[in-house]
Amino acid sequence: MYVAPKRGGGLAGGGGGPPPAAPSASVGAAQAAAAGSTPDLLDAAASRGEITPAQANRYLVYALSTPDRVPERFLSDVPWDGTPALLALLEQNETGALPPDLAAKLGFSSELARATVPGNQSRCGGYGPFPNKVTTKFFTIHYAKRDLANPLNISDYKSSLNRSFRTEVKRFGWWKPPQKNNAGSKYHAYVAGLGGGLYGFATTGGTYAGLVNNNPHSPWPDHDAYATCLVLNDNYRGFPTSARGALDATSAHEYNHALQFGIGGLTGAKRPTIVWYEGGTTYMEDEVWDTSNDSWFYLWPEFDVQMARYNKFPYSYWVVYRAMLEQYGTGVANGGQLVMRTFFELTSKEIAGNLGAWNQALTDAQGGVLNQDYHRASIALKFLKKCQGGYVYPYCLEEANGYKNTVGPTLFHHAIDTIGNSTAGSLPDNYSLNWVALPASGDYDVTVDSTTAGAQLRTSVVCDTGTDLDVTSLGTLSGIDSDTTLVDADGCVTRPVVVISNVTWNGSENPSSPATRSYTVSTDLP
Repeated sequence: MYVAPKRGGGLAGGGGGPPPAAPSASVGAAQAAAAGSTPDLLDAAASRGEITPAQANRYLVYALSTPDRVPERFLSDVPWDGTPALLALLEQNETGALPPDLAAKLGFSSELARATVPGNQSRCGGYGPFPNKVTTKFFTIHYAKRDLANPLNISDYKSSLNRSFRTEVKRFGWWKPPQKNNAGSKYHAYVAGLGGGLYGFATTGGTYAGLVNNNPHSPWPDHDAYATCLVLNDNYRGFPTSARGALDATSAHEYNHALQFGIGGLTGAKRPTIVWYEGGTTYMEDEVWDTSNDSWFYLWPEFDVQMARYNKFPYSYWVVYRAMLEQYGTGVANGGQLVMRTFFELTSKEIAGNLGAWNQALTDAQGGVLNQDYHRASIALKFLKKCQGGYVYPYCLEEANGYKNTVGPTLFHHAIDTIGNSTAGSLPDNYSLNWVALPASGDYDVTVDSTTAGAQLRTSVVCDTGTDLDVTSLGTLSGIDSDTTLVDADGCVTRPVVVISNVTWNGSENPSSPATRSYTVSTDLP
């Protein structure tokens, strides 16, 4: 069974002082992972043997279609997103592993997709037909309740969806999703009582959804494009941010999934892993609705886990993409989001996938260099300086203060408190990072040794002077290699930091078992 990680929050400590006894760079995400959404509770129960995997799968389908049929002990208010679960269930359906009655509940069965649909009898996944319908320039919105949960009304859903369409398609240039079964010219969205903290989902199951093969709106012959529909919750009270903020984040997030499905960007030989399609889509929330800030509550990811296969809490990884791309522009057609759009275009065309597609997309869209951009992001994410005065790109973030105020600063992985001491660490290949705190005062030499053959460790010593970041690059330590620099810690307003980015990569698009590279950091009197 696939369990979609939930969204959540928490406070991280540390930052300028010594690390806790068990250093971690992502307390917020770790606390969120312990909270337990409905899918998490099902997965845990199956792992303990309380229910079978088949039962867990069935209850997951119910959570997505008829939540009143989920046993109460598995219902949770912890927020979660249904699209990853539906994508996994779609794959089960295509292989024949999903029981027919569950396929029908999700709208995957052919009987539910009709060439003509009388009146208001359409469905999306397990929801509908609904008695009410309203149209906008771009959407047909079906809804069950005329009195939605305060403070939102149907006009909020109309304006939120329209803004997401205008931004993602009209301004950013993503390709409109295809339609099928006489859906008309407008995309179909459904507002339903989802319950259980479910934000919403994009699904390939429904009256106007399913495989269309080629999207006529994209200029290449995508062979596995899907028509989709959206289901949004009719009650966003109790989500981490405001009700309207949660709605806006969801409309941008789920409509971006519709665009990904619409070019075959989530299926096929080069299909992305979850970090790309969930971390990337969460990044798009911030591009479309910069003031929603729902994604702040997912921070922080575990930075010492490889990018290519990050699945611990993939929503939280959006901030790494943000730190890499913000320097290229935010909320604009040819800005950072163009890299994300290019990534899914390469995936759809099956030219490249996952880490290979990200590497190529950076270069094709912005002339970026993956090793360089990742290391710059590694520095920005440790110091979290707002872009102002001498704090400039690529080492600042425009909303850094908001991140810190919401979940606290990022934490050190290791620390050296006294001159003359040292510490050791290791990192997996394929883009991961460590932060090592140095002594808070005095002049001393810092030596970084790469102790594993074949390693590529991009390394800098960084000092926050109070007016800017003083970055001393040690270059890329190749294989068994070392370099030394002099540090004047008294000139830093916080502890100097050694930033180590493991950019070792053998070119595999989706490496499963990365090698680990070791290093030591030592200090000594000059």
